[in-house]
Amino acid sequence: MSLFGIERRQRRLEGGAGRIFLLALDHGLAAGPVPGIERPAELVRHLRSAPFSGLLVNPGMVRSISTEIAPSCGLIVHLSAGTLLGSRPGAKVLSSTVDHAVSLGADAVSVQISFGDPREDRMIADAGCVVDAATSLGLPVFLMAHAPAAPGESSVDSVAAAHAARAAAEVGASMVQTNFAGAPDGLRKIARSCPVPLVLAGGPKCSTENAFLDALREMMSAGAAGISVGRRIFEASSVDSVAAAHAARAAAEVGASMVQTNFAGAPDGLRKIARSCPVPLVVAGGPKCSTEDAFLDALREMMRAGAAGISVGRRAFEALDPPATAQRIADVVFGSDRPLIIEAAP
Repeated sequence: MSLFGIERRQRRLEGGAGRIFLLALDHGLAAGPVPGIERPAELVRHLRSAPFSGLLVNPGMVRSISTEIAPSCGLIVHLSAGTLLGSRPGAKVLSSTVDHAVSLGADAVSVQISFGDPREDRMIADAGCVVDAATSLGLPVFLMAHAPAAPGESSVDSVAAAHAARAAAEVGASMVQTNFAGAPDGLRKIARSCPVPLVLAGGPKCSTENAFLDALREMMSAGAAGISVGRRIFEASSVDSVAAAHAARAAAEVGASMVQTNFAGAPDGLRKIARSCPVPLVVAGGPKCSTEDAFLDALREMMRAGAAGISVGRRAFEALDPPATAQRIADVVFGSDRPLIIEAAP
């Protein structure tokens, strides 16, 4: 047994701020190619600069997206399977093994228990076997402890959700995901009775971004250790400033000191993102322009719109004269006493 390995890998998934911010892309097996994940490699590439601490995917998707995963991003391989096409969509079986997840480069493995399902006993037994195998290899287990609810829906029963979360910890989970989406007081009770980090599945159910972020803030204050988001991110337009603002604000809410955004749209869109992000906002790569002069003009507009700085890579090191290009970028950025980050490689 390697507790050191478990702790080390879990710290990676918790990120520098000690919070868990996961991008969940495991929907394809259960629900099919829902809008936004039809081409997972392109999606992960697009979100590469977003400040997620970990990515949660099914085993078969790892090969197709592995080259697009940022080096700083942890990988959780989900071992449970079941589809909405079946007669028992809440019943999950193991579709892979811990050994296979390790061969894929996993930092942790994930399983689901649908508490209250007629096959709950088998899922608990499967989870226990996964915990034993993962612990022997030094891997944390991220256990989705779902309290009774309709397929795809959240639970508002804090008593049932607290029981499910505590049961998951008792089985041996290193981190527990709850599908509870009720009042913060209910979440506070669940977090207090769960001895391991408690992660929200999808977060509060709200129709607007501001309402979602306000509710998320309350749930983090109530004891949540982080959030696992999926549809709220990948079903949005890739150039939508609302989606980018949502991602940036969510990252700040889970504890980021600085946030990098991959938004490359109009300055008005960036202005909205910067206004809604309470920590410094850094632009990933900067505006997409064919010439250096056009890039610098567009960068100047983005700095005026509220960017705190820029992280540049190819624009500098693929230039004909990298030091001169870097200096010209710095002149724009440091003109307002803002940070310039030069990336060694993409």
